[in-house]
Amino acid sequence: MKTSAVSWAASCSKRRILIGAAALALLLALLACGTTGTPTPTVPPQLTGRLTSERSQVFLATGGGAGQEVPLNATRAAVAGDEIWTVRGRGLLKFPDLWVRLYDDTTLRAEDVTPASVKAALAAGAVLVGAAPGVYDRIEFTAGNPPHARISVGGTLFMIAQVRGLPITVIRSFDGAVRVES
Repeated sequence: MKTSAVSWAASCSKRRILIGAAALALLLALLACGTTGTPTPTVPPQLTGRLTSERSQVFLATGGGAGQEVPLNATRAAVAGDEIWTVRGRGLLKFPDLWVRLYDDTTLRAEDVTPASVKAALAAGAVLVGAAPGVYDRIEFTAGNPPHARISVGGTLFMIAQVRGLPITVIRSFDGAVRVES
């Protein structure tokens, strides 16, 4: 009885060693496969902003859904792809190191907001944008509906106003430089 128990324990021990060696070999093979070939591109993280209604009639549509009014002095999360508009209201969209104030009758979509760049579409209305110095490599707005101007800004404070339904865009740079392509 003792001999069979000892041989059984020895065979189990051998199996464990073989299974462990096979698992280690498989793991090393998978790691080797993962390091060869093309590297996976890194996608910059999207930043979440906070939209605050400073005056009534500020609306937010998340993910292409129906818009909902943001109550006065309330704050809602906003991410790239969300659409924000005001009727007679005023809203403040804040990201780390960047803020965008939306004035009466403004429609804005944050297309892409990462730590390195901001891309937004201003269909109509006026926005005042402030950024911390040197934080964003590139701030870019498209203006009009349909878009007729691309505005690249390097600076810390600027205003863009887009006349609804007309290809008229007014840009005021308080600090920095602006490049416009029509």
